[in-house]
Amino acid sequence: MNVASETRAPYGATTTSRGPDSATLPPVPGGARAVLLASLALLSMISPFATDMYLPSFPRIAHDLSTSPSGVQLTLTTFLVGVAFGQLFFGPLSDRRGRKRPLVAGSLVCVGASLIAVYAPTIEVLLGARFFQGLGGAAGIVIARAIVADLFRGAEAASIFSVLAVLGGLGPIVAPVAGGLLAGPIGWRGVLGVLAVLTVVMSLVAVFIIRETAPIRRPGPDLLAASPGEQPAPTARPTHLWTVLRRPGFTAYALVKTFSFAALMGYISASSFIYQDYLGFGALTGSALFALNSLAMIGANAVNARLVRSRGPVKMLHAGLVLLTSAVVTLSLVVGLAGPPRALVPVLTLLVGSMGLIFGNSIGLAISNARDAAGSGSAIIGFGQFVAGATVAPLVGLGGRANPIPMTVLLAAATGATWVCAAVAKRASGPHE
Repeated sequence: MNVASETRAPYGATTTSRGPDSATLPPVPGGARAVLLASLALLSMISPFATDMYLPSFPRIAHDLSTSPSGVQLTLTTFLVGVAFGQLFFGPLSDRRGRKRPLVAGSLVCVGASLIAVYAPTIEVLLGARFFQGLGGAAGIVIARAIVADLFRGAEAASIFSVLAVLGGLGPIVAPVAGGLLAGPIGWRGVLGVLAVLTVVMSLVAVFIIRETAPIRRPGPDLLAASPGEQPAPTARPTHLWTVLRRPGFTAYALVKTFSFAALMGYISASSFIYQDYLGFGALTGSALFALNSLAMIGANAVNARLVRSRGPVKMLHAGLVLLTSAVVTLSLVVGLAGPPRALVPVLTLLVGSMGLIFGNSIGLAISNARDAAGSGSAIIGFGQFVAGATVAPLVGLGGRANPIPMTVLLAAATGATWVCAAVAKRASGPHE
């Protein structure tokens, strides 16, 4: 079926393409691209800031709201649940209604919930506010990925996803430090106030900077596409989540992202216990090593952003999987053969760094198989991350605080599953990649 659609460029240009798989897109000028990337990175940063920035304030929140530590920890859980289901809501909605209006609506919900959180009189009110904060904030996360898919293709899209990962990777590093520095002078309500200001800035970006990028579905038949004697094609219907999931190329690459993210979450969930209880480092040294590994992933994303244009996303993805496998095999040998424990330090750095070659490319390749429903595809990828994180986190502690075996087994299983999915994806997507 030959359905024409118009593609809106972010700053003025409009072209007409023969459906969602057209490779001809309006160019994004250098200056506009920089503004766009900075804006999309800001929209994507709501999650790390909203989860990490107020962590140092947990004890004070529990005291002031007369609740238990587990009650305060639930505010983190409700936010993540909101983010997960918010992506499933706003992603498909952006395929039907365009990117800008759902993005603005979600941003305003996030602002309102953030302001309620600042003045929450009880833990119940704070829990509700955090859920809607995550629900609204999810719009920026899921639609930012969809906008990239609207404007860029193939290796260029993978490069952009890697650049966003570099910018977004600063959030988990900056947020907890900023939260710790601010918790004393302005208290936990002040920290949540700073987060509310960030959501206001996010809303201003959504309203004044982000332009509509989704393909315009013509309301009637495609008269321009009809040649003499040819019946005009009807307008395409919106593609739904289940339809996207039934595409093997999309689902397999999305699972590559999900399982590799599960491996990363296995490391993150166990890292403090491994560094402090198993390896015997102090809290400060453990935090420094964690930050070093985060920088390794940011650096790998930066390398990928440059190399993927010449080598292609599939080759770069496979390079990342080779590095991940090398790290997991070495980790298994050290743990299984009782090797020198501190050999784990560079191994874990290699493991985390490999994600910089996996994440951007797997996302780009997955969404390339769902170009006509980039919002829905982005939502599925984001929801998969939540499921992976929620599933893995409690498993790595089954063997005790100083036992690296559960983490090692989990990493090995996730890596094996990632390779299987990558092989299926390669076969399903065909040679055009």
